[in-house]
Amino acid sequence: MRINSPRTPISLSQQQADQLILTIKANDLFSQSDQKLLCQIILMFLWLQHSLRETRISLSKIKKLVFGQKSEKSKKDRTNNADDSGHDDTLPEDKPGLVPDNSTMNNSPSSESTEPENTFKSPSDDAKKGHGRLGVDAYTGAETIHCSHPEHQSGDTCPECQKGSLFRTKDPGKEIRLFSQGLIQAVIYYLERYRCSACGAIFKAPMPDDVVNKKYDDSAKIALAIMHYYMGLPFKRIELYQQMMGLPLPDATQFELVESVADVAYRIYEYLKHCAADSQLAYHDDTTARILSMIKENQQAAPKRKAMYT
Repeated sequence: MRINSPRTPISLSQQQADQLILTIKANDLFSQSDQKLLCQIILMFLWLQHSLRETRISLSKIKKLVFGQKSEKSKKDRTNNADDSGHDDTLPEDKPGLVPDNSTMNNSPSSESTEPENTFKSPSDDAKKGHGRLGVDAYTGAETIHCSHPEHQSGDTCPECQKGSLFRTKDPGKEIRLFSQGLIQAVIYYLERYRCSACGAIFKAPMPDDVVNKKYDDSAKIALAIMHYYMGLPFKRIELYQQMMGLPLPDATQFELVESVADVAYRIYEYLKHCAADSQLAYHDDTTARILSMIKENQQAAPKRKAMYT
């Protein structure tokens, strides 16, 4: 069937649409389903006319709203394409008088929503034990590095039992290293793990050679000490900032890290106190201290001494 486009443009006002809807509903020649369908078509045309005139809407958005979402697309694609623009592009309900000519359309959609349903989360997706109070999933702003095993790969013979073959496990080993770059940054290392199908032996890829074997780097501890005791940032405020950046660092943990830095400098502090106690003469530099009495004397008469500093 060939459908020719109208030669003259069609313009439909709100009053005309309301009158047309009432005429369709009063006509007994149409069934209730046909009346509902025709009313939805009129409202759809009225909404489309308003959207093209008053708001920004892309052709892909119009195509998706008119013809629906393709069922073969994955849920990830549906999530990414859910909002192409920041305007409310929902369709008006099947009621007359809901779409004024010079107002924003904020009615609920009359068709089914194309947003994906909540995905099911299996128990294996939960945070595993052994990572302290905060697991790897809490570090959403961390950089991720995947480390390959230097000696083993899938299909190799197990070096322990010499019988089974190695296969890559579903969940790799995870090691977290926190360091300082401005404020605290984090890197998550995904270490490949291979497990023997016969004896169950697990072989995990080692950490890179240039990475220290501790979670909190010394630079992170020093940065926290400077930010708190020199810059005057409270631990709680640093915690809120790190939480906003997706790199959580509780205030109690910050205090423990700063305390470890103080323990290192404590011996130096005690030695300096010992040296100061053994000194024979203590000097106090007050060169910039102005003598007020000397200033008053200079203003009253010609003094013998014109210096105003000690």
